[in-house]
Amino acid sequence: MRKFTLLLLSFTLVAMVSAQIKTSVLGVGSVFVNNTKEVALYDQLAPWVTAVASQQFPDIGDSRLQAADDFTVPSGPGWDVSRVEILATPSIAVPSFPDVTFIIEIYENDGGLPAAVPFAVADNLSFTESAGVYSITLNSPMYLPAGDYWISVMPNMAFGLYGQLFWGFADGTQIGNELHVQDPDGLTGGTYPPTWGAGSTVWPIYSAYNSSFAIYGEDASPSVPLNNWALIIGGMLIIGFTLVRVKMIN
Repeated sequence: MRKFTLLLLSFTLVAMVSAQIKTSVLGVGSVFVNNTKEVALYDQLAPWVTAVASQQFPDIGDSRLQAADDFTVPSGPGWDVSRVEILATPSIAVPSFPDVTFIIEIYENDGGLPAAVPFAVADNLSFTESAGVYSITLNSPMYLPAGDYWISVMPNMAFGLYGQLFWGFADGTQIGNELHVQDPDGLTGGTYPPTWGAGSTVWPIYSAYNSSFAIYGEDASPSVPLNNWALIIGGMLIIGFTLVRVKMIN
């Protein structure tokens, strides 16, 4: 009877641990991690008709001109973003930008505008460039749950050394909201609005205002929450001691 009781306890613990793992993998109360191969999560990388200034100027007191465009993370587990591409063109033809990095800011949508503060920020980002496509790699995956967002991409680039980098936008059919721009530091003398304004208010000659960008990464995959590991490991230890005890009884 004692042997049977010990074995029954072992099977019960196995069932409890298995149920806990199953619940975690299904995403109930879980955190999300990077588990699959990078794919294009959102692609609006189209040939541009003109370009907008979106840049932080470290040689002008970190003043900035900023552009942003919207996108949607569909319902589901969300995204782990690992890389962003933009089409852009520099104002000065230089062979390289050795000390330039990028800043990516993600804003939640607030009534058709970027929210007042960023939802997520990644800075000091390295990049590669080929045929005008700037591929910007995040230092670690950025998790975005389902929802509507705006993305702003800016090089941190000294005007005195390299001029400006202009982010291209495409004409055609409007996708979501128009790109928006702002000039919080008054660098353009009123050409850009001081707070977020639609592209058509600055360049009223196009039929659409779609920033040229793509977002890469993977669908977020749930993992076992850290606060469940104690139960799982403890259960395994009890099972191990129980099996040892059963062997000693035999």
